[in-house]
Amino acid sequence: MVFEKVEDALREMKSDLTAAECHGVLSGLMTSSVSFNRNKWFDHIAGAGVLEKPFGRWFEVLEELEMITIDAIADAEFGFDLLLVDDNARLPVRLESFAFWCKGYLSGFGLGDIRDLNLLGQDSQEFLKDIERFCLIDCRDREVDLEESEKSLVEIIEYTRVGVMLLNLEAKATFDSEKIRDS
Repeated sequence: MVFEKVEDALREMKSDLTAAECHGVLSGLMTSSVSFNRNKWFDHIAGAGVLEKPFGRWFEVLEELEMITIDAIADAEFGFDLLLVDDNARLPVRLESFAFWCKGYLSGFGLGDIRDLNLLGQDSQEFLKDIERFCLIDCRDREVDLEESEKSLVEIIEYTRVGVMLLNLEAKATFDSEKIRDS
C-alpha cells in the first residue's frame, strides 16, 4: 500500500522519479549523512523550491515514508526493507523497480556528507560498486530462466537490504571517528 501511495504522491507533484527510486534516494541520503536533511531529499525528488509550493497530500505521504525509513534504518534488528513494486508483479517490472531503487540510492548517497569513499572500508566500497552494477540490470532479457531469475532477484534484494544497514553503521562510525580527529 505504501508503494502505491508514494507513486500517487510523486505523480501529483509531477516528479520524474518512481516510488522505488524516491525511496532509494531517501535511503542513500540517510545512510551517508551526519544528520538527515529533508530539504535535500525534497529538492532532489521535486526540484528546488518544493517547500515553497503548497503542502498537499503528497507531503504527508512523503513525510510518512521518511518516518518509516528513519525508524527502519535505526532498527537494531535490521528491519529495513527496500520500497519496491509488489512481489506479485511480473519479474521484468520487479527488476526494473529494483534497478530504479539502486539508481536512487546512489544519487541519495552522493547527496550526503561522505566526500571521500576511501574513508569507508573495502566491503562498503565493494557494496557501492555492486549497487552501481545492479543499476544496469537488463529488465527486457527474454531468454532468462524465470525461476532462477526470481531466486536471484530475491537474493540480491536481501544482499542490498543488509548491505544498506551495514553501510549505515560503518558510515556513522566513520563520521564519529572523523569528529574525534577534528576535535
